[in-house]
Amino acid sequence: METDDKHLSIGWSSAVMVFWLAAACATTLKSQSPGSSSPSGRPAVAAIMETPIKDYNVENVSIAEALVKLRAQDYRHVLIGFEQVPHREGEKRAPISLKIDAGTLGNVVQRLCQADPRYEYQVVESPVGQPKLKGFMIEVRPRGAVNNPADILNMRVGDYEVDSNITAAGAISRISQDAPELREYLERKAEEWAQRKGTHSGEIGAIMSGNMVPPRFTLRLRDVTVRQILDAISLKSIEIYREEPDVDSRGMRGKPYPTGWRYNFVINPDASTGIGGIPEWTAL
Repeated sequence: METDDKHLSIGWSSAVMVFWLAAACATTLKSQSPGSSSPSGRPAVAAIMETPIKDYNVENVSIAEALVKLRAQDYRHVLIGFEQVPHREGEKRAPISLKIDAGTLGNVVQRLCQADPRYEYQVVESPVGQPKLKGFMIEVRPRGAVNNPADILNMRVGDYEVDSNITAAGAISRISQDAPELREYLERKAEEWAQRKGTHSGEIGAIMSGNMVPPRFTLRLRDVTVRQILDAISLKSIEIYREEPDVDSRGMRGKPYPTGWRYNFVINPDASTGIGGIPEWTAL
């Protein structure tokens, strides 16, 4: 993908929502995402879409809030990644109300996309070149987002690597530092803004941390998009959740649930980022 300013305007970023449901069956899913190499597996697709969802009720909320509520149905098995449509601070869409006493994941996703027709959804699986990262996802995104060259999540990254005692949440929040092409683009735009204004450049992103030392988080990806990196981080968090013991060496119970991601862009033409707004990558 071209990385000039015209093709990388974050203000035209898309919105993506990712759900992961671990496959208990032996069938495999044919990913509908670009670059998939998995064999056909319609039964697995059906199994994901038919995952039971009970007592789901939202009233007068945005699709973002509705999807957060869906995530809360089961933090172990419903993993959500959300790339929000760029918006101005406080901007609101027509609210969504939905009540499902006993339905399926497919029911909820389909009806949410019907309620906000800017979005489409697609079943995908582990990223290209990462066969060990097992898990299935549903991406909810603006129609045609994957083929949109102006969507920053389609920016290609030649070599992404993280090898540190951080959580998946930490890896997500610092993607703008760890993905070289993304970092260089954001730094350049912030510096250009600073030169125009005669001041210091803005700071992109934020790194979150906690008191507990997390397990080693190691992930290396080559020739992938920013979108695929975020997906891979979430899939890696599934692997860590599966492998980490319920009780650590200090006898402490509890381990981090699989971690979703959220990308938010608040439109602000005067932002010191130089890209027409404030981008933020956080865990969900």
